[in-house]
Amino acid sequence: MQGANFLCKILQGGVEIMKFSEKMEEIEIIVARMEKEALPLEDALALFEQGVALIRECQSYLKEAKQRVTLLSEQEKEVAFTSLQNGGEENDE
Repeated sequence: MQGANFLCKILQGGVEIMKFSEKMEEIEIIVARMEKEALPLEDALALFEQGVALIRECQSYLKEAKQRVTLLSEQEKEVAFTSLQNGGEENDE
């Protein structure tokens, strides 16, 4: 899958969904194309805009993932600490 066909991955309901790894792959394709080809300014600008949009989506996803990992890590510490306070035994009362 390359180029516009790759970017136009449409699923049910008309929602475009790409996984993080697919977005990264598409960014690599865009960069390689811009480095190799002598594109008209309009095409180069369109590819650049697509690349920037994908990068922003990836950055947003990574920020959200970091927050989720931090939250889960904090919850795990609370569970471990509570468990130690109770002498390592669970109390279901």
